Amino acid sequence: MPATLSAIGSMSFNWSILIVSLTGALGTALLMSFAMMVRINDERRLRQQAQEQALTTTRRANARLEATIRERTREQEALTERLRAWSYTDSLTGVSNRRQLEWRLTEIWQTQAQTGGGVSVMLIDLDHFKTINDDYGHAIGDVCLRAAAERIAGCIRHQHDEVARYGGEEFCVVLVDAEWPSTLDVAERIRHEVRRKPVVVDQVAIELSVSIGVAAGSPQQDASYQALLHRADQALYAAKSAGRNRVRPMAEDVVP
Repeated sequence: MPATLSAIGSMSFNWSILIVSLTGALGTALLMSFAMMVRINDERRLRQQAQEQALTTTRRANARLEATIRERTREQEALTERLRAWSYTDSLTGVSNRRQLEWRLTEIWQTQAQTGGGVSVMLIDLDHFKTINDDYGHAIGDVCLRAAAERIAGCIRHQHDEVARYGGEEFCVVLVDAEWPSTLDVAERIRHEVRRKPVVVDQVAIELSVSIGVAAGSPQQDASYQALLHRADQALYAAKSAGRNRVRPMAEDVVP
């Protein structure tokens, strides 16, 4: 009997140890699980922060890239416009060059063919320009050309009209839908404005004058704008032959 009781006591003691051991193991497992969850959450938070930082960095980089692209595009457009203006502008006088004149005449002629409107053309020659170059030199001759171009352009009131250097000391003015009396008024205004005051260079006063040949027509009357220019050139020759410093239309362009 005493041996049996001793065995039972021994068994009771072993269960207590087991329970304590199991409780400790369970607590340890719970702590480890909690620690693992905390670590997993920390890693998830760090990954999320890293992703957000990467996304923010990417967005900022994209924004900078887009801003750079916009700036480069504006610069390219400005450069293209400067090159276009340079290619169609006479570098000496600042008015349109012969290339731009031909492009505008083609455009105007096509438009007027559709609308039935008319076109007036003036060919303007700076009188005695060779003498100016011979007496004062080409540098002063260039000053006179620039002054003449500025005065001619100042007489043109409508944006769709054109002023161009035709070549050498010759200029061309194109008026769109101008009535014949108005065309002659503009031509006389140009002649008076060019002659109104001398060009002064290094205390030397140089008198300027121009001869102007005028022609008017339309796609319904003329085969091409070249035919209109030819008539204006003939009228210019008549103005120079008559003594210069005058306006001359072709006889068939005179409207009673």
